Amino acid sequence: MTWEKIVLIATCALSLIGVIVSIIALAKITALNKKQPLIVKQDNAPALKEKAPVVATKAPIANAEEAVTFSADKGLTLEDKYLGLDKTTKKYYDAIADYASAVEGSKRFKNLRYEEYKIGSLRIVRMLIKRGGIVCEFMMQNQSFKSYVMENKISAKQSATVIKVVDESSIQVIKDTIDIVVKQIAHEKELKKQIAREKRKAKRQESK
Repeated sequence: MTWEKIVLIATCALSLIGVIVSIIALAKITALNKKQPLIVKQDNAPALKEKAPVVATKAPIANAEEAVTFSADKGLTLEDKYLGLDKTTKKYYDAIADYASAVEGSKRFKNLRYEEYKIGSLRIVRMLIKRGGIVCEFMMQNQSFKSYVMENKISAKQSATVIKVVDESSIQVIKDTIDIVVKQIAHEKELKKQIAREKRKAKRQESK
């Protein structure tokens, strides 16, 4: 037998062994996946201390997306979730609430799902607790588009800007965003006054 034939036979044998080992490994992985149980982790959380009188307590109906989402938060109130937070996260939550409540003219609204601060009917920030973390929602809109909607009386639904608290730096980002929203609210109020003045002026000119 020549040396070339010996090398060829050895190569074929090694390839065959590799295929057999791969088949055995694949069979073991498949069997392991079939035996692996589904683990659902649930958070333990049982009262969010009151910092100010509650203005609103009626909880809205959950939307369709939340109704089909499997979550450990299901059935827990905002107070339950708050008590389930660790010490650091509670400190973050309190810091945001204190900052929002310190805004001049702000009012606090709370229900079973979230805590919210508003100036009049305009939201400053909405605070939620999801999966053991804090989520803040802001209604921020391009002012040019806002002016167009107001002037033309267009019905347009706005999506919230969402910021999740992940560490200490997130708190400053949220505080800065609250400041931006407060300025936008002041601008919007001034814009409404300006539109009202222009309408009154137009009526006076028409009556002449």
